[in-house]
Amino acid sequence: NTWGVCGPVTFAFRDGVYTGTFDFKKIRGVSSINTITFQSEKKDTATVSLKMEIPLPNAPDSYLIKLTQAQYFIFSHLTFLAVDGVKNTVEIEKESSNIFFMNCHFINPKYSGIISCRESRTISFTDNVFEGSDIAVSIDLFSSNSIADITISNNTFENYRLTAIYSRGSKKIIILKNKFLNGEFAPYGTIDLYGHTGPIIIEKNLISGKSNGIS
Repeated sequence: NTWGVCGPVTFAFRDGVYTGTFDFKKIRGVSSINTITFQSEKKDTATVSLKMEIPLPNAPDSYLIKLTQAQYFIFSHLTFLAVDGVKNTVEIEKESSNIFFMNCHFINPKYSGIISCRESRTISFTDNVFEGSDIAVSIDLFSSNSIADITISNNTFENYRLTAIYSRGSKKIIILKNKFLNGEFAPYGTIDLYGHTGPIIIEKNLISGKSNGIS
């Protein structure tokens, strides 16, 4: 965070379970070429897990990864393990942009969230598995700063309780070719959209189970 980067950087995790919390902020020198990538060394999701620590009782905030004003981060072929008491596994906020999750597996207990995205743009989730949680992906216009260019494609959502995707106030969102399986209740719909001011593209998704469709 202090000195920045002068080229693309890749952190390749060797096989194992890594416990802790990861807090990323704005880094100098990043660009569409000078990206920062976190991935399993073997590019096999099953070989590397990032596991959050058990949060303290009544902790105001609990997460595994937080991105604040971060740009050009890529997370690939990793498993993210949450624990009881987590608020959100991943928090993306305060004008973060160009954040990409690809071929990852998120495993969450009930009564929690997996992804929380606020005041950010150009966020992409592709070829991931989201398992468990109350709300898998929450995209919320928290203030006057807009949320734009959200892409959610080719993912599998399993065993969500309230809704798989909740989005409020995004200027552009694409939800394409996802599978929504075994929604337990989902009173607000598997895909819950509200207050959008830009294009919404929802195509070729599969929704099955007890949950409602789109609201």
